[in-house]
Amino acid sequence: MKFSIDNIHISNSLKYRAMFACGGIIHTCFLILFFMIGVEEMGIVNIFSVILYILGSLFSVSHRTGHMRYGWMIAFFSEIIVHTILCMIIVGMEADFYLFLLVILPISTYVLFFSCDIKVFLRTITVFIIISLLAGSITVMAVSSSDNFPICPLDYSDISIFRMINMISAAIMLIGFSLLFVLEVHALIKDLGSSNQQLEYTATHDALTGLFNRHSLKPLFEELSGSRNNFCIALGDIDNFKKVNDTYGHDGGDAVLKKLTALIADGIDENDVACRWGGEEILVILRGTRFECLEKITRIHKNIRACSVESNGTMINATMTFGFVEKHADKNIEELISIADKRLYKGKTSGKNVIITE
Repeated sequence: MKFSIDNIHISNSLKYRAMFACGGIIHTCFLILFFMIGVEEMGIVNIFSVILYILGSLFSVSHRTGHMRYGWMIAFFSEIIVHTILCMIIVGMEADFYLFLLVILPISTYVLFFSCDIKVFLRTITVFIIISLLAGSITVMAVSSSDNFPICPLDYSDISIFRMINMISAAIMLIGFSLLFVLEVHALIKDLGSSNQQLEYTATHDALTGLFNRHSLKPLFEELSGSRNNFCIALGDIDNFKKVNDTYGHDGGDAVLKKLTALIADGIDENDVACRWGGEEILVILRGTRFECLEKITRIHKNIRACSVESNGTMINATMTFGFVEKHADKNIEELISIADKRLYKGKTSGKNVIITE
């Protein structure tokens, strides 16, 4: 199957899974490194961090409620803050652990924005920003102004290793979650476009037949009023439609209406328009000369006359009568439709199942 970004769905589960997976991998690396260089205090802290991320990856994904995921987001943020402060106090500022205070804010903003109520989001992000700024500022000032910190200073080679890991980890998390954000926004824009198309279709088309509705033809009428191109109008009405409804019920009537309008839609050209004008009346606007348009409506009339409609195991025969009129330079659209309507009425009162052109 061909890959497409349109097929990617960024769910809340995916975001939480990615968040805790990143945290688990990074803290596993820290756990190993801290024990290797003899900083057991931070090694033990990272054991608890890895356990937290494992639990978070399991339970934040399985929980369907936003309340539970919100709790895991708080846990994720709190762990980052506590771990960063401890690292700055114990091993010093030079290893660049403070980068995670910067990374956690955009990630938290993105994840929370799409997974909780806007009031909760604003309140939580405000608290996160305040805590990050205060925690970072106070820790930096404390470490910088006291000879007691860092507790376990690192040598240059260890600082270089941690600095590299921290910068790479921060970059990967920012780039990764930025990519998720872009993909999710793309999906939302695509869904919005689809929804707008569906709304536009619903506003301009008849729900039962799929033809244009009467309201939607206003722009077309304005176009035709100023057009020099030839066109014709045919106004059709299903013969004895009330009798069909009385005999076969509304299901039978709907089946007849859908079948006959489908034949009309199939019988017209791409530039022609068929509209459910009202009830069982269908207005067809045909592009071309009188001969071309009359040929099309005659073919449609013949196909309708030859068809049978099945409804609840019963075959129903139905016909239509059409009033036909070609474009006149001295007639506007409303006048042409009125002429077609009068010819339709003439056909109805003179035997039905005909096309009246004069």
